[in-house]
Amino acid sequence: MSSLTAARNAAMADFITASGQWAITLAYNNHRPGTSGPCYRITSEGECLRIGGSGIAAHYGINRLAGGRRISLEQVHRDLDRLHARVDRKLFGCRFNELPGEQRTAFVGFVEHARTNLHVHLTWRVPETRAEEFVSVIAEAWRATGPAATIDVQPIRDAGWGRYVTKDQWGAALDDAALFVASRPAAR
Repeated sequence: MSSLTAARNAAMADFITASGQWAITLAYNNHRPGTSGPCYRITSEGECLRIGGSGIAAHYGINRLAGGRRISLEQVHRDLDRLHARVDRKLFGCRFNELPGEQRTAFVGFVEHARTNLHVHLTWRVPETRAEEFVSVIAEAWRATGPAATIDVQPIRDAGWGRYVTKDQWGAALDDAALFVASRPAAR
């Protein structure tokens, strides 16, 4: 890694750590193993039988098809916009969008492994008056995204989170701006 790249990574890590009180990892788990339906089996007599997918996790020796699904970066951005609105509506009421930006929540982060194990690392700023209820609200809102969606929410204690989030991002985010995510500014 060049010294310029290292300096950029350090600057971005400092910014991300300073911008939020919560470190969040959102995962779609679009690669989750299991069987998908429908499956077909040809009998020794040549008859084609339809076998429904079980949806259960695959184990060694179980015949399975990949259960993965492709999630576009556009879908990730839509899901984050929807998540942000759900969280703010739950924390501030149905007129959350009329509040000034500094009174609402906000986030910045990066999408990682868009082609394989897609997940998003975020720092999320929450007004002190709502910090206590934030964790349960965002967890419930993200799980509504899909049956395999998982979330990890941790308070930011030091610059380690910022370094972790930016470890591979400068080159990737410069090549594809869609890998960088941020909340939209408030209307007022």
